[in-house]
Amino acid sequence: ASRTARMQDTNPSHGAAELQAGAARRTPSTAVTLKRLFGFVAPERGRLVVACAAMSIASLNNLAFPRLVAALLDNMAAGGKPGVMRRTLLGSLVLFAVGGLGSWVRTYLFNTACDSVARRLRKQMVDALMRQDTAYFDQVRVGDLMSRLADDVTVSASAATNNLAKGYRYANSAIGGSVILLLLSPRLTAVSLAIVPLLGISGMSYGMYARKLSKRLKERASEMASRMEERLSSIHTVRLFAMELPEAAEYARLLDATAPMVRAAASAEGTLMGGLAFAG
Repeated sequence: ASRTARMQDTNPSHGAAELQAGAARRTPSTAVTLKRLFGFVAPERGRLVVACAAMSIASLNNLAFPRLVAALLDNMAAGGKPGVMRRTLLGSLVLFAVGGLGSWVRTYLFNTACDSVARRLRKQMVDALMRQDTAYFDQVRVGDLMSRLADDVTVSASAATNNLAKGYRYANSAIGGSVILLLLSPRLTAVSLAIVPLLGISGMSYGMYARKLSKRLKERASEMASRMEERLSSIHTVRLFAMELPEAAEYARLLDATAPMVRAAASAEGTLMGGLAFAG
């Protein structure tokens, strides 16, 4: 019976069934995941508020740059009054210094907040693992646990902090750019804003589709890596039944089976970026 179980463990078809079963495993909903993540971010809210304020200052600096260039050109076209030129250049230096300081504060606070969230997640995960029964480690691969402790925790912390920074920066740029455009040409602003909802909904929908494909590809790669780790850790059993070549062939087949997923994900991401570039 034990020999039959070992043969099933090294059987390629059994490995493919494991991959399919792993792909069908249910995961928590996005709302539940976000609620848990923001629960870990809550202790960093003071740091994040200051970082967002610094980002607003840096965004205002970037938006004011074209106005400063326009003022310099207007002054030069009018004859280049030395006093006006000197005040404009001095104001530009002060503005750039404040913007650079805001960028440093924003980067420093967001990165340290991300590290703090990651450390808190790892501490809680290790504490939970140390409380598990011994039978738990017989059912769960240690390689999977280490991958979650190293990679998944970093991705989760980044999603709760750095992605928040990106969203806030994009909102700042969109609102500030719309205000400046409104001051320059209200009619052109109205035309531009009329097509924003259509472009936004289309880009968001296609972006979600592209991320879903990318996530599916990463899950498949993780499952194949876990399967290969299991086979290599049981290499004596594999060689006992002379399954070296079948296992290598099965792994190659599973790798080749991901090629269509790679092409689909690459095509989706390329279409999204190309569409945004065309619309922008």
